[in-house]
Amino acid sequence: MIKTLQRITNIIINKHRVIVGDAGGADTTIQRHLLAAEYRDVEVFCSGPHSRNYLGNWRTHHIRPPRAAAGFQFYAAKDRAMAEAADFGLMIWDGKSPGTILNILRLLRAGKAAVLIGFSGRAPQL
Repeated sequence: MIKTLQRITNIIINKHRVIVGDAGGADTTIQRHLLAAEYRDVEVFCSGPHSRNYLGNWRTHHIRPPRAAAGFQFYAAKDRAMAEAADFGLMIWDGKSPGTILNILRLLRAGKAAVLIGFSGRAPQL
């Protein structure tokens, strides 16, 4: 996870806007790190009217999923919006989440850079 921490620290130092989701695990861990760093240029994306995990006083984007969407399709609406809004992606992947891998493909198809950092087990400890 040292590599992940270094990359996030570089993002903060270079004052890039950070777009992060509201899922438990990696999203929450990243939010916790940004909050501890008192970083302000953060936007949290979530599907539906409520955030699952929202740790800072940052701008939120509540993405409305298709009317009958449930499960994966409910959260895919947020993932698509994040890929569209992002200039580049730093993706932390457990090797299981289809949403993460699909967003990498969305970024690459849009001609945007994407970096994939893999981990195994529970949420990464930064």
